[in-house]
Amino acid sequence: MTVSLAERLASLNEGDIFLDTDIIRAHVLPQIAASTLAVASIYIVALRVAGNDAKQRKICYQITNFCANLTLSMAGVYFECWRQTKDPTPEQATQGHEEFLFMSTFQIGYQLWAIPVGLFQVNESPAMLAHHVTVVAVGSMSAFFRNGFRYWTPFFYGIIEISSIPLSIMNFFKDNPKLIEKYPSVYSGLRAVFSLSFLLVRLVMFVPRHVTYLTHHYLLQSTHPLVELSISAVAAAVLVNAYCQGYCQAAVEEGK
Repeated sequence: MTVSLAERLASLNEGDIFLDTDIIRAHVLPQIAASTLAVASIYIVALRVAGNDAKQRKICYQITNFCANLTLSMAGVYFECWRQTKDPTPEQATQGHEEFLFMSTFQIGYQLWAIPVGLFQVNESPAMLAHHVTVVAVGSMSAFFRNGFRYWTPFFYGIIEISSIPLSIMNFFKDNPKLIEKYPSVYSGLRAVFSLSFLLVRLVMFVPRHVTYLTHHYLLQSTHPLVELSISAVAAAVLVNAYCQGYCQAAVEEGK
């Protein structure tokens, strides 16, 4: 008798919801704390060098974002290209892969720094603040749940940030218009690199992976006792992130 994909994934709901407590205590929580401290340290050092007025805080924020996104991108490429299992079964893509916990813990730590700094020091837009919060929520699933879909995190938490690297430099140029006047070809090049990387990473590479991930996630959670809550939470996070990404792309295209 053939077992359906839904039945195969449903069997993964047997057992604990969360990762082993020893893993959470020994790896997840310390890595989140260390990541927050590391990102905050970059920001503090930048402030000490550049100054602490509103304009300099924004520049230091952009520098820190650049460093964090570069770290995530490099880690994502490394894990995806050299450490990831090729052609995993749906079960393998849903459970295990604790070796990729860094992708989740660093993202959470980074966003926990970005939320208060963005809210109180650099006046981040509501869309970006919502993005930070939803990343913490989705990242927590990968960091703390046994069925954490960690197989996908090198791409979703790492490689996808490649387009954020030229975007960080573009934002620096936009906040310093004299640089655009002085180096117009560099700025035009950055816009082209950002547009190409955004289309390649966040559309061409993202969509097929996301469809597979959401399909497996629905089939897994649809048999869970907390089905309505879990599916609604994931759907809300996906919609908010999609809105934030669309908003940010539109803002860049309009030169805001």
